[in-house]
Amino acid sequence: MAIACASHAAGEEAESADAPVAPPLPLPEPAGYTHWVGGIGIGNGLRLNNPFRLSQQLGDDAQSLSRTAVYFTSFAGVAFGAPNGLQHGGAVNLDAALDGIGQQTLTPAYLLLYRAAPPLWLRGRIGMPVVLTPDVTGGVEGSFGMTWLFTAGIGLYADLVGSVFYGAATYDQDVTTIPILSLQLGTTIDFEVLP
Repeated sequence: MAIACASHAAGEEAESADAPVAPPLPLPEPAGYTHWVGGIGIGNGLRLNNPFRLSQQLGDDAQSLSRTAVYFTSFAGVAFGAPNGLQHGGAVNLDAALDGIGQQTLTPAYLLLYRAAPPLWLRGRIGMPVVLTPDVTGGVEGSFGMTWLFTAGIGLYADLVGSVFYGAATYDQDVTTIPILSLQLGTTIDFEVLP
């Protein structure tokens, strides 16, 4: 009788082992990751062509290398993607000359962010600047920079910016092009919304 009971119990265990197991309930999808950035800074650049004989020349004649006006820069942007991977988004920059001819430039741009190390972020940007004053014109611009966060949300940044602006005609050219290479330094605010 004891042998029969034992064999019956073993059969039940075998049947329960073969019984289908219900799949686990699906977990809710985590909310998306969002990375907000913004900042203010100061910039200055070099004109690689000076068709309008602008002041602050650095070479022997008025068409040589010249320095741009010192300018105030501000930006705001948002990016999406893996918290520790490449993030894509958009940004807007507003620049204003602090000396010389008053000039403001608005630049909508495609933004790339990458966390290189816990306090260090790399940033790339490709945009189309629009000169708002004194004369409306446009151009193309690209930049590469880095941000070092000394707290969770506040840091310092440096950007190297290359741009080409299209200007009015001169006696020599119907459409002028003015390539500029500039450096921007400033402070930034960084805010991450984790999933």
